[in-house]
Amino acid sequence: MSIFTAYCVTSLNHDPGDGYAFSTSTVQQDTENWLLIFKAEEQRIVGKLQLESTAKIFVRNNKEYLYFGTHSEEGADGFRKWVLTGFRINDSFWYPQKMHLTNLVGYDIGSTVCFEIIDGYFYGLSNQTDFEIRETNWTSYYHCFRFRLGEPDSRKTQVMDRDDSWRRQHSEGPIDDRWGFLKLERDQASGMLHIIESRKEWLTGRSGNQRTYYTTKVVFDPELDMSEVLSDTEPSTADGSASASASTSTTTTTTAMTTTTVTTNAAGRLSFNPIGHLDRPAIIVPQFRAPENVHRGDNSSMLQLFTRSQTHLRSYARCCSTFLDLVDDPPSTSSGSRRLRIRTGYRQNSPVSFSGFIMGLSNELALQEENQEQYQPNKIYFWPPEQDPSDRNPFLDKLYEILNPPGYLGSVDASSDERSLVYATGEDANGLKVLVYVSFDPAARLAGMLREDYVLGERAAGDGYNPEARAGEITQHIGKGKEKAIGGHSLQALPFCSLDTPPAMHTIMPPPEGSRPWAWSEKAMYQDLTGKNFAFAR
Repeated sequence: MSIFTAYCVTSLNHDPGDGYAFSTSTVQQDTENWLLIFKAEEQRIVGKLQLESTAKIFVRNNKEYLYFGTHSEEGADGFRKWVLTGFRINDSFWYPQKMHLTNLVGYDIGSTVCFEIIDGYFYGLSNQTDFEIRETNWTSYYHCFRFRLGEPDSRKTQVMDRDDSWRRQHSEGPIDDRWGFLKLERDQASGMLHIIESRKEWLTGRSGNQRTYYTTKVVFDPELDMSEVLSDTEPSTADGSASASASTSTTTTTTAMTTTTVTTNAAGRLSFNPIGHLDRPAIIVPQFRAPENVHRGDNSSMLQLFTRSQTHLRSYARCCSTFLDLVDDPPSTSSGSRRLRIRTGYRQNSPVSFSGFIMGLSNELALQEENQEQYQPNKIYFWPPEQDPSDRNPFLDKLYEILNPPGYLGSVDASSDERSLVYATGEDANGLKVLVYVSFDPAARLAGMLREDYVLGERAAGDGYNPEARAGEITQHIGKGKEKAIGGHSLQALPFCSLDTPPAMHTIMPPPEGSRPWAWSEKAMYQDLTGKNFAFAR
């Protein structure tokens, strides 16, 4: 049984996670900026640092380490680069040496670059490999690196080998960058990390476009100890360069966060080529994609298409082969009004078994046929289902009010992971926005939630589905108190009930002697929104 949860609050609050929170504070506009790290329960400031720049600032942390980065380093080539600063939380220690990511191209987090802390490592990822070099037959690679959180040393940083980092070749067609996203996702079963990238492409020069979700396994050589490799070579200079010589074998590493090619010369000694990542073979070597790593999404032939301005969130969950969009889908009876809905599309294996590879440089027709053999067409669903104008359901009206709070219909800022999605919308006269939270996690049992009717997604017309032709599948999507047949299966609606009662107020420790209190505890705001927080069981 899975639980679907939704609620909204009229304020944006930061979830500290691991007991710690951070914020940036501006003392005087355009004059001073500070990063503050604090533990509110203890009314204790763990660390503070005056910032030299806040350009594209991001923060990643767990309970032991915190790293923040800015896109503020001016390179010798005139392009801005990323700079990382580390902080050890347990003893409030700032690492004195910054890490200059001189080889990480891209500046748009979530689209061209990605930063994460996972299993004791800091990961950086980019889907670009150069700032300005363009060639007729160029090949694109991912640039992915990692280092241990307790060792922010560029000489101990691992970089994915180019053979494992192949992304695409230019002959596959142009890309609409407005639709792309880039992220790292850990497989829940195996624990392996994967690169997830979405691209909207005009494949092989076709007039129509195609949204596709690509998966690439993150691989680092476990036998490559960077400290041992670099101890046997000449020390790197201040700019990360070192001597280079003819090579007979190669592997990729990093010095001063600039990717270099570690080569073995005729004498068997290791040497470095600091611009090895820019080398592109004159002969294009065909690359192969496994069909399970290529999920075709929407294309221009679909009956109902949403523009980029109507699509406020684009995400993909590899664990269930499902893409998810938060779309503005105005009802046909009220043109011009906004109505946010969740739109998903998932694929299933075809009954006929198939095994093979998709060649990246093969013709698109063959590629599409191989996908069709292994997978059924996407099944598209909308949630909540469409309201019947002639027989309106009051409970559906409540759901739409949660997703589209009256009076808060301004811009939408959304984010998601494999367990939930959250978005902020609108802004009232006091500058407050509404925060809407939708969870797919059965463990998300928030205090005071009301377990109500089960609500099924509505199958979209135009994807090969004809609701009138499917016998035994109901068209009513809401039920309560009695059993209903859904697609030939039975589903028992849970009775109306209230979940866990709200817990007592959390105790905040008194401030140190002589200090004024600056932290206090309040009840979660969603608990005051009567009738606007529900859990759905399926």
